[in-house]
Order: sequence, then structure tokens, then C-alpha cells
Amino acid sequence: MLFVDDARSPVPPATLAVQGGFAWWYAELLDQDENGVVLIWSYGLPFLPGYTSAARKAKAKPAGERPSLNVAIYRNGKPCFYSLREFAARDVRWDGEGHWVYGDTEITSVDHGDKRHLSIRLNLPVKASNTTLKGTVQFSGNIPNRHGDGQQPFPIPRSAHAWTPLVAPTLGRASLQWGGEDGLNLQGRVYHDRNWSKRGLHDLGIETWVWGRAAFANEDRIFYLLFGENDAPPVPVGFRLAKSGIFTLEKELTLELPQARQTAWGMPDWSHITLRKRGRTWLHMKASEVVDHGPFYLRKLTTASGSRPEVARGSLEIIAPRRIDLNRHRPLVQMRVENDNRRNSMWLPLFQGEHDRKWSQLLQSLPGTLRRSLFRRGGR
Repeated sequence: MLFVDDARSPVPPATLAVQGGFAWWYAELLDQDENGVVLIWSYGLPFLPGYTSAARKAKAKPAGERPSLNVAIYRNGKPCFYSLREFAARDVRWDGEGHWVYGDTEITSVDHGDKRHLSIRLNLPVKASNTTLKGTVQFSGNIPNRHGDGQQPFPIPRSAHAWTPLVAPTLGRASLQWGGEDGLNLQGRVYHDRNWSKRGLHDLGIETWVWGRAAFANEDRIFYLLFGENDAPPVPVGFRLAKSGIFTLEKELTLELPQARQTAWGMPDWSHITLRKRGRTWLHMKASEVVDHGPFYLRKLTTASGSRPEVARGSLEIIAPRRIDLNRHRPLVQMRVENDNRRNSMWLPLFQGEHDRKWSQLLQSLPGTLRRSLFRRGGR
């Protein structure tokens, strides 16, 4: 279900011509106080309303015609700003390697020897909040090198889904502003990877996808648990990514999971996840904050530990591919996605923009006659 791609090779541009395919790039900065920012720039993001359902019917548009940019900002572990915008394809450009343009936002990834430098210049209008997110995100780190020798992929069965860490553990800086005086300046630990496939996420034989990453002092520990559709127990796959860029598969891991519980949306969830190696704790992860919760996607900020008395910050994702873009959920998902190609939901201001102003954003977005009517009723 998963193979590790070469961090020096770009996503095959032909992926964008595939109906139902996807390619997304992920960058996260998080400090010890759980201030942070997550950015996902993509083509054919499976979570976009209407995309996966069309792919199930073999009627999806090519991935390149569904570009999107997602930005989530956290302050002390709480969401404070959010934007997921699907752009018109004409407003997005990619050179096939390391330069992207999404409207007035520019992303540049440049390699110099064994180092990779990434710079993001944000200029993202968010209609729902009548504001513009501006700022920069920058970091530089070693390019991951599998086994430290650049040899062929790890012994994971090759499939249609390629996952690739793109930068070794490093520090990055972000300076973000929105809504006049509101903003966030931070220096935090960086995680940067990508995923791509010429098949839809729903079509990879995955019942539940669990991914986690913990930022220890000298390395990242990353794991995947991929539950198959036949209910077979997952085989834990773990990796160590050192600051030097040496990237190794961790063998002989065993998994300990408590009884799964269901969220209010029907998603599977676990109070903690423990991976052991030869009886010793390799990674024990538990949630500190839930920052995204929906019918097919769950995201948490986490704390983690290993066999030594060190606490690491990190993040965890749980995805249920077969639940993505179901008819019963789609109107709810449309409320969270700004779309340049169609009329947006009137409820968009509740989910996009500044979290603390969501109700005032909604009120300001209403037509004047309706707003005055509500005030008149409220004054009776």
C-alpha cells in the first residue's frame, strides 16, 4: 500500500493528468508551546468536495484541474486561523520541480548540494473573513538519504502510493499576519514531506490510515499503521530521520493499541499508540489537543516518549479513505472549502478565517436586509 520515494526526484508531472490521482506537499512548523502552522499545497487533494466521489465513478477531472492550498495556524495548541481554498486551475502554476504559484502565494524549494531550502511567501485573501493572510515561512535542512547510502527503496511492497520525507529535522521560522493586529511569529521544528499517487486514496486498499511523527532532540520518529480493508491487523512501519539526513527503516516493531473508540463522526480513534522494539518502548504517543475533527479525517497535536526520559512534540493523523466524500457528508465539507469555481456555502465564515471571530464573520457576510431582520427580531 505504500512505498518510499526518492527525496531528490520530483513528483512525475504526468500524475497531474490522471483522473482521480493526487499529489500533495506538506510542511509543518511547531514549537514547544504548540504554536505552529501547517501548509498543504496540492493537486487532486482527495478531501475536496466532489473529487473522490467522481473518481469512484471513473468521472473525476485530472488532478491538475483541482489545485488547492490549505493553511492551518495554531496558538498554544488551539486553532486560531484556517483556510482551505480550491483555486481555478488557470491561477496555479508548477514548473514540475520546486516552484509553485497559487494566486499571489509563491512557494520555492531549491537544492544546494545536500541541503534543501524552502521559502513560502503567503498572500492569501480569505473571502469568508474579509481579510488576507500574509507572511513568510522559511527553513533549510539536509535532504533525506535512505540508509545513508542513497540506495533503492526500503523493502516495503511497491504500490501506487509514494510517500517521501523531503527535509531532515531542522528549525524554521514563520511570520504570519492577518486581521490587522493579529499574527504569529514563531521558530519551531520542521517536518516536510509529500504524497502522490496515480490512483485515488480510496482505491489503495486502505480501510484506516494512521500516521504519526514525533520530534525528538536529534531525530524524528515517524510511523504508519495502514489497516487493510479485510480487517487484517496492521503491520507497524517505523522510520528514524536524523538531522544528518540519514533515513532508516526501523525493523522488528510491535504494536500495542487500546480498544478503538468511535468519535461523534464515527471515526476510529485510540487514546494512545505504543510501538515497541524487542520489548522496549520505541514510541509512545498520546494526544494533547484535537485540532481537526470530521467525518473522514482526525488530526491531533501530540506528546510522545521513547525508551529515554525525553518528551517530544508531534502530530497524528487518522484518515478513513472509504468515508471520504460520501453524499451524506458533502454539504458539511463544502462549508469548509472556499472554491473559486463555484458558489460557496453561506456557512463558510464559521470555518474559514479567524477562529475567534467566526460568528461575527458569519453575521457580516449576510446580506444587509437579512442582517437587519435578525437584529430587529433579536430586539423584540
